[in-house]
Amino acid sequence: MFSLISGYKIPCMHCTVHKLQFFFQENSSTQHLCSCIQDYVGDPYTACGPECVEDSNCAYILACLGGKCRDPCPGSCGRQAECRVINHVPSCYCPEGYTGNPLSSCREIIEPREFFPNFGLMCNICDMSGN
Repeated sequence: MFSLISGYKIPCMHCTVHKLQFFFQENSSTQHLCSCIQDYVGDPYTACGPECVEDSNCAYILACLGGKCRDPCPGSCGRQAECRVINHVPSCYCPEGYTGNPLSSCREIIEPREFFPNFGLMCNICDMSGN
């Protein structure tokens, strides 16, 4: 393992080296520090690794995507659909007042309106006696 100090690579002897998971840097007081490389977490003196390697490493409302616990919903559902995560898996649904296939598109439900063509007109009722 190497570190750049003043432009030169220097062996990183103080850090545990495991598949290039650590790098060595010099701070302002010339002490050598070990850190996990970008996108890795853990204790750099013992082990660094991705935030997750499987969904069970994440909260149940997140999924392990690219080594990080993330919301799996973005890009999973169709237009105007909503998403909720159930046990690491995105579940798409049409919101209340909408219908359709939530994986492709939801559309608003339009309630039919009752139409009374002569609404408001009064009929004259005449009895058969002519009155």
